Amino acid sequence: LEDPKLLVVMENLGNPDNVGGIFRTALGFGADAVITSSGCADPFYRKSIRSSMGGSLCLPSCRALEWPLELQQLRQAGFTVVGLALTPWAVELSSIMIDEAQPRKFAVLVGAEGPGLTAAALEHCDIVAKISMTSAVDSLNVGVAAALAIHHFSSVSNVNR
Repeated sequence: LEDPKLLVVMENLGNPDNVGGIFRTALGFGADAVITSSGCADPFYRKSIRSSMGGSLCLPSCRALEWPLELQQLRQAGFTVVGLALTPWAVELSSIMIDEAQPRKFAVLVGAEGPGLTAAALEHCDIVAKISMTSAVDSLNVGVAAALAIHHFSSVSNVNR
């Protein structure tokens, strides 16, 4: 990839509908590529492809084989790794602002519904973010949360094409 600005990273998402939906969102909001941990459903599985509306066939992707070391490699390559998690120390996603004169490179990291990101993955995050919501629900579907974060970072990274 030539000068990627926005990557989407999935850890242990077992549901192919969620994997496919996130690929579709990533493609729609201008992400440059997707990285999946070895615990993720196969993005080339028929159900994933159908949920992605073919996006998993169009967007560059790779499987992380030495998880979570790839997250450290992203940081070394200049990416700010932003993990979505409902932790006490998480900052509001909307509070993460960027100086448009100096856009950064972002890797948006999402974890499986239920357990969320592993402790090992959280250790490699530069920022842990949460999405504001009412007390009527305790969490969002991972595909919805990923969509909100991808849209946010596509805007601040100036990658929308």
